[in-house]
Amino acid sequence: MEVKMIDMNIGKRIKERRTELGLTQIQVYEYTQISSGNLSNIEKGRVLPSSAALIRLSDILQCSIDYILKGDSSPFDKQNDFKFEELSKQEQLLLHTFNELDPNDKDELLDIIQLKIRRKNRKGKLSNSSPDLDTASA
Repeated sequence: MEVKMIDMNIGKRIKERRTELGLTQIQVYEYTQISSGNLSNIEKGRVLPSSAALIRLSDILQCSIDYILKGDSSPFDKQNDFKFEELSKQEQLLLHTFNELDPNDKDELLDIIQLKIRRKNRKGKLSNSSPDLDTASA
């Protein structure tokens, strides 16, 4: 029973990291050549990734294999240029608070953030593409 829980946690960490980075299963497939069906089974803990797949997942998810397998290190360990201390206090608080959430709440929060970014980008496109009223009436 404990082994099955470990398998599910591996899949859960892979999915969490993929969604944190805003990657789709198709994007992961294109890089790793793990089919979306197999990736789905990995993320659900039904199967374990091969050692070759772990290496490719580690690359695209920008995290260590140790993090994927055991989850006892930061997913940022692979990013040598990332220094937590260099973040603002607000950014540090955000990361710390985010890590306290359960996976469903993390997914929900990421969805909200992505929605706000899409709205912001849409507003920017609308204001840039709208004709100047002064020149339109001339």
